[in-house]
Amino acid sequence: MEWRMPSKELKLDRIEEVKAILQNRTDREQHKLLKELFSGPDCSLPQPEESGETIAKVPRLDEEAPTSTTETALFREDSFRSQQSQVDKLKNNDDASEELLRDLKALSSQERRDLGKFLSQKMIHSFCSSLSLLSDDIVKDMLCPVFLLTEDGSHLKNVLALMEHFEGVMTECFLCPMLESAQKIDQTLIHCILKLQMDQSRKQVLQSLSVIDDNEVTEETLQVMLLHLSSSQEPEVNLRVANVLMKFSSKFPKSIKFGKLIFELVKNLPPSVSVGEKDAFEQVVSLHQSFLKKAIQNELNKRKI
Repeated sequence: MEWRMPSKELKLDRIEEVKAILQNRTDREQHKLLKELFSGPDCSLPQPEESGETIAKVPRLDEEAPTSTTETALFREDSFRSQQSQVDKLKNNDDASEELLRDLKALSSQERRDLGKFLSQKMIHSFCSSLSLLSDDIVKDMLCPVFLLTEDGSHLKNVLALMEHFEGVMTECFLCPMLESAQKIDQTLIHCILKLQMDQSRKQVLQSLSVIDDNEVTEETLQVMLLHLSSSQEPEVNLRVANVLMKFSSKFPKSIKFGKLIFELVKNLPPSVSVGEKDAFEQVVSLHQSFLKKAIQNELNKRKI
């Protein structure tokens, strides 16, 4: 379909027609078109050649126009200029100033994600050195996407600093996605897990461990992670620990090392447990086949419901 620009000025009285013309265009095309529509003496909307409809007149800025459409055009232009200004700041500076971070907080989530693509290594380090000025939104929208795309461990120091101060958002937006997509549980992930303090974060990580590929985890890695993650008295955490043990029981059915891990985790249970906790660990014991099975069962029997 070819588009032409009518030679006569048009009056805008059908806003839906304007929306339909803009609908399938990119943001850049929409910005350009809207800018043309509201400036110049002969600005008008494009119209399909085969359309027999009479198209409406589009007013210039010095004419009276519907407030909503005018505000939309001006808002798009202001947003474009504002975003370009933020890109320039990110490219031309290595320090995360208080003013810059304040401006970033005021942007939408999508705008922050778009700007995050322009972060340099020095700027990321500067962000992570200004923890008191950061917010959950900046960490989530700008830093976590960068960390997820980096596999060389170059951001380890920054990641650990953020894990300590923004544990919730880092667990949800970085640690769990990394666990579920990793080919191997590396030192970065283990260090992050050992930083966890909140039960909610523990539950999220245990859920991720229950769905990852068995081949990604060694007995040694599993031992380090579970002994830290199980250091909670919350029943839901203990249930998820049991679920992870059941998942890996088929991989290490007769392993003495895995049996010792089960024994330690059962020993760490509180004296009184819920019915669900007791049943879950009973299933874990039933799946284990090393000579430690009886000792594990005797330890579990000490837990009362």
